[in-house]
Amino acid sequence: MAPHHVVVAEEAVGRYLTFLEQPAGVSDEAAARLRLDFIVLAREWAEAEWIAASAFRALGVPEDVLAAAGIVEERRIEGRRVISVRGF
Repeated sequence: MAPHHVVVAEEAVGRYLTFLEQPAGVSDEAAARLRLDFIVLAREWAEAEWIAASAFRALGVPEDVLAAAGIVEERRIEGRRVISVRGF
């Protein structure tokens, strides 16, 4: 029986950010898995932790990955930060 791939959102974000900082030695297959995990799980975690898209950009997350994850520009309404996501 093949092992299951289970990862929680915080781990997915941390692993992908670590990969972006230190990509050497990571296979293409592993890099693709890290990217996919980030895309699937990061938005929910970012919303819960109030992490802005600009913070991910500052850490080197590419625009296409942010867009695929549904993490887009934040904006302010009456001085309060609002994170805009696709579909809302």
